[in-house]
Amino acid sequence: MINFGRTYAAERLLKSAVFTKLFFPLFTQRAAERFPQFVVFSSDLIGQGINLYGYWEHEELEALAQWLEDHHVVGGAMLDVGANIGNHSVFLARHFDIVHAVEPSPRTFGVLLMNASLASNIQCHQIAASDRNGLAAFRLETVNVGYSRIVDAPLSGSTIQVRCWKLDDYFQELKDIRLVKIDVEGHEAQAIKGMEAILRKCSPIVVFEQHFSAFKDGKSEAIELLKENGYTEFYFVDRVPSTQGGGRTSKLWFFLCSLLMGFRLVVKKRSELEPAFYEMLIAKKAAVTSLP
Repeated sequence: MINFGRTYAAERLLKSAVFTKLFFPLFTQRAAERFPQFVVFSSDLIGQGINLYGYWEHEELEALAQWLEDHHVVGGAMLDVGANIGNHSVFLARHFDIVHAVEPSPRTFGVLLMNASLASNIQCHQIAASDRNGLAAFRLETVNVGYSRIVDAPLSGSTIQVRCWKLDDYFQELKDIRLVKIDVEGHEAQAIKGMEAILRKCSPIVVFEQHFSAFKDGKSEAIELLKENGYTEFYFVDRVPSTQGGGRTSKLWFFLCSLLMGFRLVVKKRSELEPAFYEMLIAKKAAVTSLP
């Protein structure tokens, strides 16, 4: 006989009442009826977002999709660098002829393969994007699987070896790349260094996340590399009321205003990017006007 105490029993009953009777019918079932059914990691941050809203960063992706349509970024190829379980690949697949989803983590890659079947034009590649070809140490995270990343550390129980490639070499035969999305948890600069030929040849839109910690002396190496490769226009997706800065005060203000008036997402152009956390940055080369 196995005895479960009162604390366990009370916790189980509470969870059952909240999730089975309230949470699932109100949120999860509604999302399942409106959106693709993803395979996710249980208790993972991205999985929770998908269960609640249908997609992780659903509002930001809708704003990005509208911006891409407004700028006629359709067709051709998309590179999803740091694809995780395929959330962004599946959402954006309808805008492109083919999506190449890049993900090095073995477990995550297995889930990515299953989710890639939700669209007919996604190809998956089990590699990491970097500034060299070879092997790299890769730390696996469990609570937030999306935070798994390349590290400069010895191999251990939670650190494995993964194959890394310069994307210029790996995709050297690929033409007409229209969009590159990068989410590689601090390895953005190295990934960009490994795809500079792609940036020069195809001039794709580059979508990436940038943490406050990536800024040193007011500058981000990834942003400076993009500038060196001709990217002069930068946009970020912001909420109105704004949450830019990510502090508690701005988040509380957004919460209160949203309850009263709702909110909207806008894509704002910035001439200079001050140090901050940017959930979604868009980099674009200036339009070239042909001479008469």
